[in-house]
Amino acid sequence: MKLKKIVSLLLTAAVSLGVMAVFAACGGPKDPLQFDGIRGSDNSIVAYYVYFNKSCLDDSSITEIEIPAEDAGKPVTEIRDQAFQGAKYLEKITLPASLQKIGEGAFIGCTALKSIAIPESVTSVGRDCFEGCTALATVTLPNTTTLFVDSTAFNGTAVYSAAENWSDGAFYIGKHLIASNSDAKKAVAVRDGTIQIMSLAFYGKSEITSVSFPSSLKKIGGNAFGKCPALKSATFASGKWYYEKNVDGGKVKEYVPSDPEEAAAVVREGYTLLCE
Repeated sequence: MKLKKIVSLLLTAAVSLGVMAVFAACGGPKDPLQFDGIRGSDNSIVAYYVYFNKSCLDDSSITEIEIPAEDAGKPVTEIRDQAFQGAKYLEKITLPASLQKIGEGAFIGCTALKSIAIPESVTSVGRDCFEGCTALATVTLPNTTTLFVDSTAFNGTAVYSAAENWSDGAFYIGKHLIASNSDAKKAVAVRDGTIQIMSLAFYGKSEITSVSFPSSLKKIGGNAFGKCPALKSATFASGKWYYEKNVDGGKVKEYVPSDPEEAAAVVREGYTLLCE
């Protein structure tokens, strides 16, 4: 009897240790996050990023995560490239106000993710960031023109597939025009209320002949209409638009002509255009 009891206790201890090992590997069932820093030439931390502990990918109990604004006294400023790739049970993630960058493919294959709210502090959402997040139907972007969203960031998501987010072959999220597809019209009328057209949004759409911009628009990203040789007319509803050119080692402000044909020539050049 004593031998059986000893064996039983040993088995129980082994199981407990195994559970503890898994718990430790995942950093706890509600906090499966890891952190690291990028150091500059002087060895100081120039960015502090977060990523998912890959040993937790098969843990179905991890459905919600809140990324803290800081770790060990350091502000969390980035989500690493492919940081949460394959976290198939993750339904909700809360991002901190300290965040500045979301890396390429950060959430690829997070098929259960339903919504995401990008903080105002974020200035960059990388290529293929939410690729294949098929349940992602709600995305909130800040109403700022300091935000850059790659044209491929939301490919393969529910928000990308929703008809109400498309107009004239252009894909919108909130007040941002993100990208376009092969259905882009020859005459594009950017939606009223749009404040920004992202870089490369209409790049290579050779059939576009004209575009009209609403009075709400404040920024057109670089090469938004690059390689659009048929674009012959660009009409701005209001505002004084300008771009900056490098001249003799310095930057010179140039204004976009009011004439639609002359304006189109500037738009085709691929400058970042801003409204005063």
